[in-house]
Amino acid sequence: MKWKRQDILDAIIKMRIDKGVSTKTILNDFLMGELGYKQSYAYTLLQEAREQITQIYKTTNEALANEALGHLESLYEDAIKDKNKKLALEIRKEINKLVGAYAAERVDITSDGEKITEIKLIEVIQKKSDDA
Repeated sequence: MKWKRQDILDAIIKMRIDKGVSTKTILNDFLMGELGYKQSYAYTLLQEAREQITQIYKTTNEALANEALGHLESLYEDAIKDKNKKLALEIRKEINKLVGAYAAERVDITSDGEKITEIKLIEVIQKKSDDA
């Protein structure tokens, strides 16, 4: 059976999302085993499928985020009407998180939070081989 490229990608996506099949199984059993592709082309197909999966999740997550935002806004309005300032503030915090109103927290992982006071340079000397 001759497979079209998109049919192969759809099969990979279905294996990953619906069945939770591992990358190794997809590569070895399906792409290289069943379809007989070489390793490099199998990896190319797998990468394309991953990009499509990312798009699928991105679209799904955006829809879920919009739905959650609408629900939180409704709860916020109810809290304001009920004059429950503490609840309104907590809901507002969640709305702000969801819409990305807070700057990302920067964490220095290179110096355990300590100030960097010096920079050390390392000189790498390449040995010359006898052949050169």
